[in-house]
Amino acid sequence: MSIDKTITDAMFGTFRNMTQECKDKGLSGENFDKMVETLRRMEQLGEEMDDINAFNAALVEEDLMNKFSQYYGALLSSSAKKEAEKETEKGYDDEKLMARTLKAYEDTVKSLKEQEEKAFAEAKGDITRLLKASNNIIPAIQKVIDLGKSGISYPVFLKKLIEEGLDKALEGQTALRDAIVFEIEINKDFSIPPIIEMHEERLKAFDELAEKSPFNIPEAFEFSLKDKEIYHKHRPKIIKWKAIRQGWEKIFELLYDWLDSFCKFAPRDKRWRTPGASESRVQKNIRRTKGCNPGFLKERERIFNENFGMNWDDIFTHETFKFQYDSYFFPYSDNRFQLIKDTYEYCKPPGKNNDVEPPPEELIKKAEKLYEENQCINPNIEKAKSRIQEKLNKYYGK
Repeated sequence: MSIDKTITDAMFGTFRNMTQECKDKGLSGENFDKMVETLRRMEQLGEEMDDINAFNAALVEEDLMNKFSQYYGALLSSSAKKEAEKETEKGYDDEKLMARTLKAYEDTVKSLKEQEEKAFAEAKGDITRLLKASNNIIPAIQKVIDLGKSGISYPVFLKKLIEEGLDKALEGQTALRDAIVFEIEINKDFSIPPIIEMHEERLKAFDELAEKSPFNIPEAFEFSLKDKEIYHKHRPKIIKWKAIRQGWEKIFELLYDWLDSFCKFAPRDKRWRTPGASESRVQKNIRRTKGCNPGFLKERERIFNENFGMNWDDIFTHETFKFQYDSYFFPYSDNRFQLIKDTYEYCKPPGKNNDVEPPPEELIKKAEKLYEENQCINPNIEKAKSRIQEKLNKYYGK
């Protein structure tokens, strides 16, 4: 199995176009070889893995997208210097050198923007794909162009590239800081505290290393080492937080489905009416939920307690639940969630006669009413999507 090709094409399309652009320009050398090698590694992970979350984690852990941008920026910078050297050998012409250098950068920006717009269009509003479609080296290249057009001479231009750290910006370091700030801001709306804390520590480390640098830009390799250290430091807490949340989410889901399986709308609900299912299959699916969910629930609780030392009542005081409940992404409306809690005491495995006692009729009627009135889902979820879209629009335009 491998990651869906439509996903990998959307993620890697920009990198493939950048590589092809360099080939078309006849660029070569160590940085180009590393670009190609990094792209091949990203594609290899996409072919070898089938879990999208694990795939994304591997890309982050190996820092592949950032490395590609660094090699690409270094290749552009090196190419511009070689062109300047050739012109110098032919006879020095300050204006011609500046014009040639700026045209190369402007052509690159134009090409990158076209690739970015294409990737945004292919993302079709999907938030994860939109985030991955952005190319954060464009602002760094634009700063170089603006400097070159400020009226300074070519030698001063080259001098200021180094003094202002713009050569490092082309290697991706300045763009990297902007990317970390973006990660913090966007994650505040839809991620968990340990992930936000990790990015905040990354930003702090970046700025501390920048203060020690002559040009306020951290050395790429040094920050890369620190970045990996921070990632591995926070990873266990992130994994534990997600595992606890997924544990109680599954408990709630079992109770939610069990109560609904006794409702009159159950035979037409997609949870039991799977595509192409006959009426007998639908009824069998409903009977399975009625009969099996109480046992599944008790086993889930046992595993949850074994792993985290938590029982039913502990869920509601735990930081993972309180954070999620207060967020816009808690899936249930208040009334529907109260029904889930009220159902808990009645959802018990079969007794001696192997019969499951149904929930009280009062709970069933309440569930039916909320379902028919479309009041089961937290209305804030749509607000959360709008807030995230606003931030994406702020960074990338509509």
